[in-house]
Amino acid sequence: MQFHATAGCLIGVRRFSTQFFYVWIIQFTAFLMTLRRKNIAPHNPLVVTYGVMLTAGFLVSTHDHVTHGCWLTVQTLAHASAVLRLGLRLNKYVLWGGFAVLTHVCRPLVAITDGEPLGPRVALWLASTACVAIIGKRKIDRDCAAAQQSKAS
Repeated sequence: MQFHATAGCLIGVRRFSTQFFYVWIIQFTAFLMTLRRKNIAPHNPLVVTYGVMLTAGFLVSTHDHVTHGCWLTVQTLAHASAVLRLGLRLNKYVLWGGFAVLTHVCRPLVAITDGEPLGPRVALWLASTACVAIIGKRKIDRDCAAAQQSKAS
């Protein structure tokens, strides 16, 4: 979700609902963690609340991105950043600095225009989605192997 939020901020649609949700999630999460740290609230309801906030933010931002014709671009950018950061361990400052320059230079190509063939954008999105799925599967496999090894010892 953080990769999608950052990619959405870099693309920057001209509505404030997306940015409002990002700020709301960040600020309210800090408040929830303060409640947890002071033992005022239990862990599980806070995790559920955080999940609901992330889902609401993702739905609002997805609506904004679809409305403005940049959904494929945001998704592809988010997936590519996840692959570079999680899969290839690229430094986060290099990653986001590079993507900031890329989105600035390629600003006219962000939104899909009428009559533009979608094939290349869909192919990039599918490739980036497949790469994220592969990285996720490897992490799950490693975690399962570690859990089995922990049980064995």
